[in-house]
Amino acid sequence: MSFGKMEGDASDKNIAFMLQDDEADGPYYHQEWEGMKQTTPIISGGMNALRLPAFFENLGHSNVILTAGGGSFGHKDGPKPGAISCRQGEESWKEWKAGKFGDVSLSDGIIEFAKTHEELKGAFLTFQKDADQIYPGWKEKLGYTGESSVQAATFDWAKKAAAAAFVGSSLAPAQKESSVTCRALDQSSRYADLSLDEEELIKNGKHLLVAYIMKPKAGYDYLATAAHFAAESSTGTNVNVCTTDDFTKSVDALVYYIDPDNEEMKIAYPTLLFDRNITDGRAMMCSVLTLSIGNNQGMGDVEYGKIYDIYFPPAYLRLFDGPNCNVVDMWRILNRGMSNGGLIVGTIIKPKLGLQPKPFGEACYAFWQGGDFIKNDEPQGNQVFCQMNECIPEVVKAMRAAIKETGSSKLFSANITADDPNEMIARGKYVLSQFGPLGENCAFLVDGYVAGGTAITVARRNFPSQFLHYHRAGHGAITSPQTQRGYTAFVHTKISRVIGASGIHTGTMSFGKMEGDASDKNIAFMLQDDEADGPYYHQEWEGMKQTTPIISGGMNALRLPAFFENLGHSNVILTAGGGSFGHKDGPKPGAISCRQGEESWKEWKAGKFGDVSLSDGIIEFAKTHEELKGAFLTFQKDADQIYPGWKEKLGYTGESSVQAATFDWAKKAAAAPYIGGWVYAKTPNVEGVYWNEVGYCPDGTAMNLAGNETNHPEKIKKDMHTAGSTLPKSFYMNAVGYLPDGTAMNTAGNNVNHPERIGPDLHKNGSPLPPPLKGYVNDIGYTPDGTPMDKAGNLSVKK
Repeated sequence: MSFGKMEGDASDKNIAFMLQDDEADGPYYHQEWEGMKQTTPIISGGMNALRLPAFFENLGHSNVILTAGGGSFGHKDGPKPGAISCRQGEESWKEWKAGKFGDVSLSDGIIEFAKTHEELKGAFLTFQKDADQIYPGWKEKLGYTGESSVQAATFDWAKKAAAAAFVGSSLAPAQKESSVTCRALDQSSRYADLSLDEEELIKNGKHLLVAYIMKPKAGYDYLATAAHFAAESSTGTNVNVCTTDDFTKSVDALVYYIDPDNEEMKIAYPTLLFDRNITDGRAMMCSVLTLSIGNNQGMGDVEYGKIYDIYFPPAYLRLFDGPNCNVVDMWRILNRGMSNGGLIVGTIIKPKLGLQPKPFGEACYAFWQGGDFIKNDEPQGNQVFCQMNECIPEVVKAMRAAIKETGSSKLFSANITADDPNEMIARGKYVLSQFGPLGENCAFLVDGYVAGGTAITVARRNFPSQFLHYHRAGHGAITSPQTQRGYTAFVHTKISRVIGASGIHTGTMSFGKMEGDASDKNIAFMLQDDEADGPYYHQEWEGMKQTTPIISGGMNALRLPAFFENLGHSNVILTAGGGSFGHKDGPKPGAISCRQGEESWKEWKAGKFGDVSLSDGIIEFAKTHEELKGAFLTFQKDADQIYPGWKEKLGYTGESSVQAATFDWAKKAAAAPYIGGWVYAKTPNVEGVYWNEVGYCPDGTAMNLAGNETNHPEKIKKDMHTAGSTLPKSFYMNAVGYLPDGTAMNTAGNNVNHPERIGPDLHKNGSPLPPPLKGYVNDIGYTPDGTPMDKAGNLSVKK
């Protein structure tokens, strides 16, 4: 709340109110806690006895937990007086609040209290910079005649050192104050050694090296801030402490390189600093991150600091689990051999939420007719409307049917993410019990960023034979180029290999809809190669298995060839949601088109089409492959950008893209004229045949804003209906009957906007309902919400 060394603001007291009160206001919402117990604020980060009174006054109470490191061990007389001084900071505030010192300011009241309490007085002598800022005139009021602060380093554990100069006491030798830039303790003499050689550090193999982009706040010296950064990331804090010994100093993190103009800083962390498991002595990533990107992210003298690369020395790297499975195991299951097996064509079931178990299984079955791999989307798990014990059996049923019909093996990634490791394990065991002999065909998806590295390790160690699918949802909060704190996407993915992810989403390297750059291929190299160059460090992987890049986010068959050409290979996993289910002919042709995207690139690469550009080679391939041709017709904006002149070269004469909403799951609609192929075309608009251009849908949507028009806002015209004018007749639906949700026809469509014209329901209970007109409704299949046709429309209310 701005009273310590970390960033904050006095208004952060609202955080404490939300944690402790029975009800509280947030920035936008009022929350009532329904009797839930409070969570107690724990305050730390540069706090000492002098800072506490103003903190309590701002908060309005002192019912918090203090963890004061420097405020206790930094006290000139040692930790016991340091702890007592903090208690006296609270007592002095309470006495001032009660008016014991009369009508005086808070600072004067605390000074008055300190006159009779040696420990608090000692805090004034120790933390003089704080005293100067918070308690103006304290030296005169306390009768202090010394010049400099006596830091805890002078404390003798065997015998307390002589007191600092005071009126009425003997004088102790004054220590010369260290050089300070903008009130920061300069620790560069201890936590920086610019003479260290990086090659020698790597050769010795005893340090983990981290490269940062770091900028101090205005007025702060770069080296001093860098040293403070290293201190806070290892053995130090913002003051000297009495417990430091020679061994402590031997494991200090050291700044060994700075380039203030380019804001570059490199720190060497002794590997002895990092925590080890008590069960097996293995290393843990949470310890690495706690130090390298922990408290330093909130330091008050740092404008920003972000990790751009990290180097793991060989002996330390071997203490991590690394992957047990990867794409090689997928190739084996799919009968593609054990090397260079190429693209795994996968998808994400969409919508990401809202499908019930049976429609979810049907969607899996449809995609598996042409594709290899399906993953749960990251929020899918065990929603009340799609519970795991109902959905997973549908997936298994679909997989078995697809394997039987296609003769090819299939893969599924089940989300087992949970807050509780026991819940994750229970989910994993349940899923495997349902897949039975198809167990190796099932991967486990874990939301590794939001659930943390612990969740990855839980899955890696409890299910070592399963492909561990690391989903990185939320990572952009710290990895995005727009953020200046945290670490980059490169560092995030490198860490995933160290902790054992089989595959991780890497974005699309600028070839999809997500943020990225073509140079992000270096992420794939670091994940898959035996050794690779990062932005600052060369990493050798010591035989650790690869982590497979999983590409997703706006990818489709048309974008894949250039992606492969940039990467140099196609040994990745694709999860194309829109690229499959968005294909105009449905998920099976959508999946096949993605595979053809790879095949066309390989044939072009082999020179099959002669000396032509990549785009011309793909177009040539599409001429004889209907699914890829269909991708051109579906994703026309991509086609226009990536394949100039494709319409003429493919002989296409249509005007607009027809999206997958036109796909009929029971039977493909009649083809429209197309030179060398076919595409859907609009039916001539004749009143009452299939739709009216003037009118309204049942929810009140005007026809000019409905259907395909929503995907082409540039073509949307004004509403052609004039209020009060007659609406055209519609013969495409029955006047008597019910919509799938039970809405009677007399209250549907145009009538919703003309309640004054709504007549009675023409259907009488018990009388037969008319059959569908025009024969355009399927008897077999499902409506968009998953309702079976035998329960839809009139049949939903049939007795």
